[in-house]
This record gives sequence, C-alpha cells and structure tokens, in this order.
Amino acid sequence: MDPTFFRKFRKRHIAEWGIGYLAVAGGTMQVLDILGNRFGWPDEWVRALFALLGVGFLVVLVLAWFHGERGRQQVTGLEVALLAVLAGVAVAAVAILVNAPPARSERPVEPASLARAEAAAADRSIAVLPFVDLSPAHDQEYFSDGVTEEILNTLAQVRGLRVAARTSAFAFKGKDVPVDRIGQELHVAHVLEGSVRKDGNRLRITAQLVNTTSGYQLWTKTYELELGDVFAVQEEIARSITQALRITLSGQASIPPSARTRPEAYDLFFRGLQALNRRTPADLRQAIDYFEQAIALDSLYAQAHAGLAMAEVLLPVFGAAPAREAMPRAREAARAALELDNSLPEAHAALALVEILYDWNWPGAETEFRRTLQSSPSFATGHHWYGLSMMLAAGRADRALEELRTADGLDPLSYIIDADVGQYYVLVRDYERALRQLGAVLETAPDFPEALYWSGYAHLGAGRPADAARAWARVPEMAGLRDSADVATVMAGIADRPRRSAALAVLRRRAAQPHPALVDLAAQLALLGAREDALRLLERAARERDFHILYVRHLAAFDGLRDDPRLRRLLEALPPLEAAPAQPAQPAAAGAR
Repeated sequence: MDPTFFRKFRKRHIAEWGIGYLAVAGGTMQVLDILGNRFGWPDEWVRALFALLGVGFLVVLVLAWFHGERGRQQVTGLEVALLAVLAGVAVAAVAILVNAPPARSERPVEPASLARAEAAAADRSIAVLPFVDLSPAHDQEYFSDGVTEEILNTLAQVRGLRVAARTSAFAFKGKDVPVDRIGQELHVAHVLEGSVRKDGNRLRITAQLVNTTSGYQLWTKTYELELGDVFAVQEEIARSITQALRITLSGQASIPPSARTRPEAYDLFFRGLQALNRRTPADLRQAIDYFEQAIALDSLYAQAHAGLAMAEVLLPVFGAAPAREAMPRAREAARAALELDNSLPEAHAALALVEILYDWNWPGAETEFRRTLQSSPSFATGHHWYGLSMMLAAGRADRALEELRTADGLDPLSYIIDADVGQYYVLVRDYERALRQLGAVLETAPDFPEALYWSGYAHLGAGRPADAARAWARVPEMAGLRDSADVATVMAGIADRPRRSAALAVLRRRAAQPHPALVDLAAQLALLGAREDALRLLERAARERDFHILYVRHLAAFDGLRDDPRLRRLLEALPPLEAAPAQPAQPAAAGAR
C-alpha cells in the first residue's frame, strides 16, 4: 500500500468521522431496539436497519476520504479498488442479515415452548387479572376475585379466544408489573384489569382492556349497579371484549348467559371458590361447606353444584378423604350440576375424574373429557387431568406428554402442572429429565410438595437414596409417614439392609392407622423386600379404589414384584390399556386452567 496512505488517513480526519458516526449509530440502534420490541416489528426489519447502519459507517468513511480535505485530495486507482471491495462486502452483509434465520439457542427447544410461541403470536388472546377490592373495609377480596373468575370462565367458552389460566393470571395479584411483561410471561396480546367496590348491595365495577404490546386502552367502562345485576354486567363485559377483539359471535362462540341466583347464594359461592382454589385439605372442606350453604339457599344454582363436585373429587387426590367416601359424593354433585346446565366444564371434568379414578370406566371418562374440552376450549385443567389421570394410566405415554405440555403452555406459571410434567418423566423412568424439570419448579417454589414428592422418586430411580430421603423429609405426610424421622428411618432401611427391621416397623405401624397412603406405603415395603406386606396393601388399595393403584404399572418400586401371580392378577383386574382411546378427546386447544 502507498506509504503515504496513513498520512492521508490522519490528514483527512477519518478517525474523527468514524468515531462521531459510531456514537450516533449506537444511540440510534438502542432506539430501534426499543421501538421494535414495543411495536412488535418483525425481526427482519430490525436486522435490516442495523445492517444499513453498518453500511452507513462505510459510506461515512468514503465521504471522509473524498471530502476530508474539502474535495482537494487525489485518489489513486488502488484506493478506488479498495473502496469498491468494501462496498461489495457491505451489500453482502445486508443481504445475509436480512435473510438469515433467527439465532438458535444452544438449549433444545421443547414442543411446549413452540406451542407457547405460537399462542403468543395470536392477537385473540387475553389474561383476566384479579380485580382490585376497593370496598370501604377492604374485606371483599373473595368477591372481587369471584367476579374476575366469572368473567374469565365466560370468556374461556368463546371459541377463537385464548384465555390465560386462572393460576397464571392470579400470580400477578397485588404486584405492580407492566402490562408488556405480563403479556410476555403469559403469552397474551391483551389484559383485562379492573376494580370492584362493594358497599352493601351497591356495586361499582370498573374494567379496562389493554393491549400488552402498545400499552393502549382498547376499551374501558364503569358500571354502577345493584348486586343482583352483576350477572348481566359480567355478560356485557365479556361481550364488549370479544367485540373489541373482533371475534364473531355465532353459534357456539356466543357469550353463555350467566347463572342467576340469590345474592346471598352468589356471595357464598364466591367464598367457596376462593377456598377451593387454595387446594389444601382444610380449604377443600371449607369450600364444600360454602357450596352446600349456597345450594341450600338455591337448589337450582348449577355452578354451586359444580364447585361442590370439584371440591369433593379433589379430597382423595389431596389425601383429605378416602376415595370410597368422596368420589360418590362428587359424582352426585356433578350430575346435579349437569342436569341444570350441561355446558359446565368443571362438572364434566369432575365426573371424568370419578369415572377414571374410581369407577375405572375408560369409555365413560373419555366421553366426559371430550365434553369438558368441547364445552370450554380454554380449560387447561381438562388437558392436565386428561393427560395425567387417563392417558398415562392407560399406557399412552406419548399422548399423556402431549396433553401435559399443552396444559403447561396454556398455564405457564402453574407449579402443579410443571410438577406433574416431572411426575410423567418419573413414571416413564427418565429420571435425569425428571430431576431437571422438578428442579426448575423447586428453584421458584422450594417447598412445593408435589415437586419434592416426585423428586424423591426420581432420585431413588437414579440410584441416589440419600437425596431421595432429603427431598421426602420436607414433604408433609410423605408416603403416609408422619414426620421426617420416619422418612429417614425408612430410607436408611432401603439404603442399608441391616436397618431394614426398624424401617419395616415404621411402615407396618403407619399402615395400621386410619386412612393410610396405601400405594405409597406398599412402594416403600416393596423396596425393602417385604413382598407379602406390599401385596396386601396393594390388594386393599384395589378394594378401596385408591386411584394411585393405576400407577403401579409404571412405578419402578414394584419391579421386584412383577413376577408374583398376585400382582399380575391385580393388574389384570384394572381397566385394560387397550380400552383407552388412541386419539385425544379433542385437538389441543388454548385456554385457562
């Protein structure tokens, strides 16, 4: 190169031109990035603009070279050639950046993540955030939550509208989170937020629909009304939202009418709903009491019957009552609800759970799950229960995972669904993936019982009994054991045969007490080699219709018993796997849990 090149470089102030341009371009790129995220510009647009800024840098250098001395400099042929090469490189860079596919993460993308991304792309998606209680005494939170949930459930029945699940939407309760972040975390394009002021029988309900990308209000309204008019207001809010989102209301997509009832029964129903959603044994019993009081005031209140069915069916699931006591009551309540309103997804889901977990009636459960998802395309609990309670128990592991991932994508902040995905991996014996899945839950919720429970089985399957003991010691009533000392004794016996006698004594004592966790205790006994004790408990579990018996086919703890004729006869008496349908009850639908 010409030895005078660098002297010309300094004399024409090339460095000053370049540094000045980079300073301006850097600020411009930050502004473009903010605008692109705010207004949802396509990635290709943003990459093209960045590339043009890069080309602009070369253009500035060329201009400086030719005009740095106010146009008096001489340019050699070699310099012209060099500038031509740089221009060609710039043009190629623009073409590559515009047409390049998005950068791929080194971590493989799970199908659930793809489902979430697809759902986020739809404009017809919404999260109904908990309405704020603005009552004078601030003692109507249960009522404002109930109004929120009623609107959410109404919207969930509108076809073509994706509604974020209650558990995910309510995770933002009491938090000052920007709507754009809520949209990103829940994969929705809109949020409905509002407030309820209740003073005696007088209500003021304010609601506003906000676009999560732009932050603009699409619709807002304030209602002054009597308590008895709240049903019509809920319908009007739902109708206004669907119109604002330009969803055609026709046929099954029409807004379902809200159930009318006495204000006192309505109030009790909301109290029951709040207790039901907490899901502890004590809260489930409290919910049952509220729902029964509401039904006593209005025996035609279908939603109260459906709430009662949900609470009753969950009692044995959460170890709060024997299945032989709670499941028949759940069936009766669900049928009463459906006689009054055959469209209630909660009633169909509760009846489906009774059919599969207690009656062992595969065809009946399939019918009810189909009706659940048909009546409410946005009911993620339907996908969750269908995958875990039916497909997995039926040996349809592929379909079970698909349904669980669908539910997880629809309710991304639900700990129970994420933990049950981990349970799936335990039951199909992919222990390392189970530990990763459950570990992610425990990072956010370190004491979540379901995640701790199944991480214990995952550690055990992976050959780490000490880690299993540490996980199980933190679970209340783990495997039917009363305290961490009992868990430690049992796990010590599994890991160290000389301690087997002490472990067996603990398990036999617990099995003799009221309402033992039969299948869990049988699993521990099987791991200790106590075949006769384990088989007796499994036979008892089958007689008492303990639904956990359906998972004996999958749990590795029972592998040592699979050659025993008694276990084979017991498994043969369970519903045949081939009776389960080969296809899901309904194509994966978006919705709320």
